[in-house]
Amino acid sequence: DVLRKGLKAQDVEKVTRVSKETGFKYTTWDNYGGWVEFGNSKMPAHPYLRPAYELKGENSIRVFTDYVAQRLDKEIEKARR
Repeated sequence: DVLRKGLKAQDVEKVTRVSKETGFKYTTWDNYGGWVEFGNSKMPAHPYLRPAYELKGENSIRVFTDYVAQRLDKEIEKARR
């Protein structure tokens, strides 16, 4: 299944980063969305992308793509300041 292959979490890692704005350190889990979507040995799956795709099909992909494009433009503008 193409959607499952595209979302499969790989090598989820705990990562410590430093905020550019505040300089504070914070910890995050890379690929956490994959854990939520498909679950793992310690937590059950709570799918959110698959149901959206199955319910709305290609429209859900278009809406997501549009949102990312708008958000990306805003982030690029912020980075230029």
